[in-house]
Amino acid sequence: MKRREQDRRMLAIEEMERELAGPLRHFQGAVTAMAERELARTRRAALSTEKASGWRLAWVYAWAPAGLLVLLMAVGLAIFCLRYMIPQDRWSDRAAKISFWSLNIGLAWMCFASLFPLGIIQLYHSVRYGYYDARTLQYLTGHLNALIEWLRLPGDTLFIVGGVLPVVYLAWLGVRHVAPRITTQKPEESLYTEIAEMPEVK
Repeated sequence: MKRREQDRRMLAIEEMERELAGPLRHFQGAVTAMAERELARTRRAALSTEKASGWRLAWVYAWAPAGLLVLLMAVGLAIFCLRYMIPQDRWSDRAAKISFWSLNIGLAWMCFASLFPLGIIQLYHSVRYGYYDARTLQYLTGHLNALIEWLRLPGDTLFIVGGVLPVVYLAWLGVRHVAPRITTQKPEESLYTEIAEMPEVK
């Protein structure tokens, strides 16, 4: 009896495997084709990124504004949310101001003290010696380029110490001292103003 039941189970498993073999082969082929297309797209993106990164001015007029927009928008949204999460007596306007000015000054330092001079020098080198020579590894790792790249250090330090750490501190305050979600008392300083409904005109 047990033997028959085992045989019946094995036959059922084999039949299920035969039924699933076709869909599994189609699924495997689709996944393989999708992976190959994604790999080819990733390679093309890497090549285009490598070409763009070799031109230093691209970091000034393309990557820096995009990074500035996304970063400052994210930090501003985080501070806006933390302003509601942290109680009034625990909130620090000074930390938010320090973070704002440090992020802006650090990014401006990076652009105008390092990236922009590197781009101008590379542009001059490409006009004088050729576009190919201005993108070679020998030129990009030269002594003058290395020196100007190290000029980013004060701006990066200000960006991290004065811009990021105050936001981390405010985030810690938001986790450590969470304001009550439900309250019946209206705070003295509100971030919004209630507007009374206008009477209907007959």
